[in-house]
Amino acid sequence: MSMSFDNPMNEVTKKLIEAMYGEDIAAIDDKMGLIDNMTPIHSKEMRYVAHTAKQPATVTIHDEGDIVEMSDGTKYRVGPNGWRRFV
Repeated sequence: MSMSFDNPMNEVTKKLIEAMYGEDIAAIDDKMGLIDNMTPIHSKEMRYVAHTAKQPATVTIHDEGDIVEMSDGTKYRVGPNGWRRFV
């Protein structure tokens, strides 16, 4: 799954996402976080993330083979074991 924002997230939001997902974060930059293990998504937690970010947060569920580009141009693809850097 990925969590993305239209504008760069503030440091408090980034730290919140890191605290929520910890070692399951495959990659994170200023606008997106890629999370490996699908855990239950709780609306209260997502509302808190969006409130902390002061902007809407978009959560996307991805299929194996999907490719996502981070803001720095680095690409990641979903494989059988989660996100992997894609060249």
